[in-house]
Amino acid sequence: MLLTLYADNDEDPSSLVAIVQSAIEKNPENPNLYQGLARIYNKLKDWDNAIATIRKAVELEPENFYSNYLEGDVIIAKGNALQGEVDKQTFTSRDQSQKAKAEVDKVFAEALAPLEKAHSLNSGELVIVELLKNLTFRLREDPEMGKKYDTYLELFNQMSAK
Repeated sequence: MLLTLYADNDEDPSSLVAIVQSAIEKNPENPNLYQGLARIYNKLKDWDNAIATIRKAVELEPENFYSNYLEGDVIIAKGNALQGEVDKQTFTSRDQSQKAKAEVDKVFAEALAPLEKAHSLNSGELVIVELLKNLTFRLREDPEMGKKYDTYLELFNQMSAK
């Protein structure tokens, strides 16, 4: 798709936002347009618009592997950006540090549902399993996430060995 080409190149894609929004106004039921716009927002590091936009694609086509994957991927990108901001901060107490970590973890946790959905749609996709393994490792202080981590780690190892 042409939008993917533009979203993936090194040029500033901000000029494409209005073009794609206009296309969406003319064809609001086309999930591919929302996917493309979400990729553009993602490249612009406009995480909230990227997430809202890809969620519209998922709403239109809930069983679409790529839309579910992209939703999780964009949420992870937002979490990574927030983690980068936290890493630059100086904390005067452990409590402050833990609170900041909890806020970032909350964002990362949002990526689990769409990635698990993507995994259910294509269980053979190693990239999804690796993302799920990494997310659940990060969130493993929660006993449920610890169990999920063990499951995804085992699955990842099995799939990697093939």
